[in-house]
Amino acid sequence: MADDELVPLELFPDVVVRAAFFEDVTNGGALREQILAKTLPCAAALVDASLVLSTAVLRSAATQAARRADHGASRRPHVCRSNDAPKSRAPETDLVYSLAPHSQVGAALKELGVGPETSRLLVVAFGAEAGAFGALVDCVAGERRPLAALDADRDADRDAAIAAYFSVAPGPHEVLERNILTKLATKDVR
Repeated sequence: MADDELVPLELFPDVVVRAAFFEDVTNGGALREQILAKTLPCAAALVDASLVLSTAVLRSAATQAARRADHGASRRPHVCRSNDAPKSRAPETDLVYSLAPHSQVGAALKELGVGPETSRLLVVAFGAEAGAFGALVDCVAGERRPLAALDADRDADRDAAIAAYFSVAPGPHEVLERNILTKLATKDVR
């Protein structure tokens, strides 16, 4: 097990989140078909990483998904506000929802899910055993990179595309990250 595949969640230290980052992926369409056929080795979110700015954004989305799963597992609906309730049956789907700037699960899956054009891919699983996650990672045809490589990519054109997707003003990378984190954290607040 590679150390960089664990994503620590400070608020939910017992939740195990494994992640792998790939570039130059060539089998995005086949992976999407495996998701639809439910033949992947373990449940996971396969996210088009071209719209994920940093590991901080990934960690924030994973924390939101874990929070929603925790509130859903409490089975006390009177305790949960609507923005605390799970948006789907699986935390992996909630993760994709949490990475999107809007509040439609279907649109988030369509925009951020793996597809034939995906060349940068994040594979994220909640509670997966190391062996099952390793088998899933082996299904990806692409160059595996450390998660830190997601932070190292400071391409101005990519940052501008991400700013446009999130409808925030483009700016320095750190400011863009803060704006995206704020937008994601407040999108369900009415």
